[in-house]
Amino acid sequence: MHVAMKRWGRAVTVAAAMAAAAVTAMPGASAAPTTSQLAAPSEIRTFADKCLDVYGFVTDDGTRIVQYTCNGKANQHFRI
Repeated sequence: MHVAMKRWGRAVTVAAAMAAAAVTAMPGASAAPTTSQLAAPSEIRTFADKCLDVYGFVTDDGTRIVQYTCNGKANQHFRI
């Protein structure tokens, strides 16, 4: 289980880096987008048809992100 979490953590880090690169590579995008320019929060589904979920609704830096059955709650909505 621990090894699987390490692999999953790397996958999330790589996906976040790719998303950040795509956002910053957009032509005409400002360095600091305003609230109206940000995408609406949405869920991120995995290949297992589960959602990325912030473990325990915690908002601290370093909180675990896990796969969990999609339930539409706020801890499963992300904004890029």
